[in-house]
Amino acid sequence: MPTHKEGKTLVYYLYDTGNTAYEPIGCSDGEELSEERDVEQGETKCGPYTSSGEYSASIDGSGKWVDEAVDTGRQSHQKLAGYLRNDTTVTWRRDTGIAANPYEYGTGKITAVTLTANSDSLVEYSYTLSVIGLPSYTDPLAL
Repeated sequence: MPTHKEGKTLVYYLYDTGNTAYEPIGCSDGEELSEERDVEQGETKCGPYTSSGEYSASIDGSGKWVDEAVDTGRQSHQKLAGYLRNDTTVTWRRDTGIAANPYEYGTGKITAVTLTANSDSLVEYSYTLSVIGLPSYTDPLAL
């Protein structure tokens, strides 16, 4: 029988250099990892060809805003906006739910942050993290 995972078990974290620890992206509603590889096809005088192009990936997420001064140990809109404004390269980690490789790691840049404050609901935020390079099962900070 197949083993399924609930989305709440696959948590995303960002490394906080000040606390020297991976901290969960606070009060998350969910994330989406999108990976792509371009494929180039064409024809030369020697015949048709196919080649692999560039790999790209991004992580889109959203959550409820938390006051990081009060709810310490979580990263929310304030830190994500700071990474965006300062063009900071971040190290990320996500739970995989796979016993042999429990975490996947990578680096990237926060390329979008949105804060939504409606009068009839909790303050929410969303973000996009553009992945740099290929993800790995090895923590780049442990090397």
